Amino acid sequence: MADRTISRQRFIIDSRFVCVQTSSAPAPDSPTLLLVHGGWGGAAMHWATVWHPLAEHVRIIAPELPGMGFGSDPHTATIPGFSHWLARLLDHLEIEQVWVAGNSMGGAIAWQLALDAPDRVKGMILINGGPMPPLSKNVRRFAGTRPGRIFVRAFAKRIAFSPKAVGSAFADVSRIPEPLIELSRSRHSPQLWVTTHVIIHGTTTKLIPRQPGLIIWGTGDRLHGNRPDRAMRLKNRLPDAQLIEIPDAGHMPQVEQPRLVIEAISAFMGL
Repeated sequence: MADRTISRQRFIIDSRFVCVQTSSAPAPDSPTLLLVHGGWGGAAMHWATVWHPLAEHVRIIAPELPGMGFGSDPHTATIPGFSHWLARLLDHLEIEQVWVAGNSMGGAIAWQLALDAPDRVKGMILINGGPMPPLSKNVRRFAGTRPGRIFVRAFAKRIAFSPKAVGSAFADVSRIPEPLIELSRSRHSPQLWVTTHVIIHGTTTKLIPRQPGLIIWGTGDRLHGNRPDRAMRLKNRLPDAQLIEIPDAGHMPQVEQPRLVIEAISAFMGL
């Protein structure tokens, strides 16, 4: 029987350290599932509730995105940059094809990877995330100034990194992971810096991935810009995608309702 323990690996790509949580393949023909965490980082906080059961059927690759402070050296903080970084990671691991799942900002990265490497992505799973809304030209111009950067960082802190914002992201606040509570109390963090940089440098694309798609949405998500109607807007952009709504869950349904998320992913991948 294959060892399906999730293990932490650290190696060097392009002269920078890369950290990834991974499992061995249960069988030679097992698919690979790439799990992309969100801006709250890191991989374990986002995926530890689901990766062991999924690893019974797939090879798990769950990288620590660069700059988040979990072992991968800072390198890029744009959605296209993260996509390129993931492609280089797959090259290093000699993985030809993956299914990719992304939560929150990880959904935007998964979308971009599906566009950038269509032959390598078999299917895309968006979990309370997807392409970020566009900024107007005037807002982008202002965000490029020092006062603009300060404003965007304060805005991101208020809507996504404050205790109030984090509380609005969960259907049951008792399920908020302790590292996320600590993060919300911090005035400065690498995660906030990365998120600010991503917002400033733009993440919008009008292109639509052509791979099979699954949208998983915690209906209790009240985080800014992520209420349930966003799931329907994503579904309208991806008319052939499946939409599965997860009750009694918010922005991280894989944390609040892991069994339902595991079932949805397994059915989508045909496991």
